[in-house]
Amino acid sequence: ITTRTRAQSLICLLSVDEKIQQRSNYASAVPRFGIPPYEWWSEYLQGIGANGAGVSFDGPVKSATGFPQVILSAATFNRSLWSAVAPAIAAVAKAMHGLGQARLKFWEICTAGN
Repeated sequence: ITTRTRAQSLICLLSVDEKIQQRSNYASAVPRFGIPPYEWWSEYLQGIGANGAGVSFDGPVKSATGFPQVILSAATFNRSLWSAVAPAIAAVAKAMHGLGQARLKFWEICTAGN
């Protein structure tokens, strides 16, 4: 069975209330299908922080690099600097995910095509 077919089947089985509860940043659990609650929004334009969903500094990684606000980085007019920030944040995110300290879902700036 394809992923698409499974997703369509699940959507058909959800009640209207369950569907509505999935359409927000804080999606509710659907215990009858084993679906846990989920927070969709995790913005990390300045680095990985403990304020985001699913991030914990209680393991081997105790802190992470914080970068300046995007408006300040933009004020440098340094495209190579902009292009270096996202991979640095991604490396920390992947490491923390591998250690079970972060989910691997972050919103980040796109530097492609600079």
